[in-house]
Amino acid sequence: MALLTAGEAARLYGKSRVTIYKHCRNGKLTADKQERGGRQVYVIDMAELVRVYGRSEEHTSELQSQAYLVCRLLPAKKNI
Repeated sequence: MALLTAGEAARLYGKSRVTIYKHCRNGKLTADKQERGGRQVYVIDMAELVRVYGRSEEHTSELQSQAYLVCRLLPAKKNI
């Protein structure tokens, strides 16, 4: 799945970066540190964010759109 920085996760879930950092440090969120641009940053898997915070509104609306398209594209089931 997608890896997000703490800042990206904060924007997606409407939380502050400080909250995301705190949850990474205290173990509520499992995160790795990676070097990006010469700095160490937390990176968090999207599945981990969903586990802790649930689906974001943005993620849920995207899934609903995809489900709608799949239903529209599938041929109608015919009763025989």
